[in-house]
Amino acid sequence: VSEALKEAIRCFRAELYMASVVMLGKASEGVWIELGKSLIDSLPEPKRMKKAKDRSTLDNPIDGFGRKLKLIVNMVETGQTEFSQLIKYAEVSLDEFRLANQWSDLLRDTRNVVHYGNEPHLAHNHENVATLLLSGSKHLKALLALQAAAGGK
Repeated sequence: VSEALKEAIRCFRAELYMASVVMLGKASEGVWIELGKSLIDSLPEPKRMKKAKDRSTLDNPIDGFGRKLKLIVNMVETGQTEFSQLIKYAEVSLDEFRLANQWSDLLRDTRNVVHYGNEPHLAHNHENVATLLLSGSKHLKALLALQAAAGGK
């Protein structure tokens, strides 16, 4: 994640905006996936066993990130009682979590231009990519705080 963020900034400075978005997307994916794993690992044994399929999805490099993101968001949204103490401890509100999800969705959409035939909804220019990078620090920090609260590395 750290290397992807450094690369995103290097690309941005070199005015390689699409490459910067791709690397920022890689960092975002890494943070979300590790958060999901930490959340599952923080559950008591019986509940963790019920999440074995979800954990397998997060570990599978073939499953798409969109599916993994929905899985993690759904886990937090529907398991608020299980994760409410964690959210409180991390000092991250549910609204901040939802904003991080929206930012990640926009980033994913913008990054998906690398796939043939996809057009971005957000142009790869200095202003837009700078906004994604700057706002990303707040969202990634919130997700990392949640991961740390869940006992993640």
